[in-house]
Amino acid sequence: MKNTVENKRTEKGRKFIFGVYVLTLSTVVVKIIGLIYKIPMLKLLGSTGMGYFNSAYEIYAAFCVISTSGIPVAMSLLISSTEDERRRKKIFKVALFSFLILGLVCMALMIGLAYPFSNFLGTPHTYISLLCISPAIFFICLSSAARGYFQGLGQMKQTAISQVIEAAGKLVFGLIFASAGIKLQLDMPQIAGAAVLGLTLAEAISAAYLFISKGKTKAEDNASGD
Repeated sequence: MKNTVENKRTEKGRKFIFGVYVLTLSTVVVKIIGLIYKIPMLKLLGSTGMGYFNSAYEIYAAFCVISTSGIPVAMSLLISSTEDERRRKKIFKVALFSFLILGLVCMALMIGLAYPFSNFLGTPHTYISLLCISPAIFFICLSSAARGYFQGLGQMKQTAISQVIEAAGKLVFGLIFASAGIKLQLDMPQIAGAAVLGLTLAEAISAAYLFISKGKTKAEDNASGD
């Protein structure tokens, strides 16, 4: 019995160390993609379009902090502190419900306050980018619930991959949508909004990946239990 407990602790320690390495690598990859992203996007949008994009992103980032701070960490600590699968499921359900409410409220606030925020920033046309990025806050809340769950289990791979998906999707879809906007001869606020829409799509794909991964983990657990 004692050896079994020690083996579990050793295995958890190995998973944690491996997870730290994976997250570190993913952070480096995300930073590199971010640097690559800025150069072609600036060429497509120019300083004016990037101004719209960055203004919307700053407000989005503030809402991300408000809606996700604290809960994923608390959730992962609660999950890691119990071996009871039923309790883990209950913790996840409560956290997911909380994130769903927070995500919907914050998304609604961003949509409702898009124009006032734009006027406050002194760039009225930014509201288009704010409307395009507002659904991303909902998807990031869903992702935070799944990431908290995986981190509580000591599984960092899913979080790392989802972060790379976000960064790569933002790069690829943002450039595709911005280029399409230019070809369609949209005005700059609309082109900037199209670029921001790429970020929203990337967040949606990242959230989908995390929940698909969670479903596979659940299926594997059930199979092993049988």
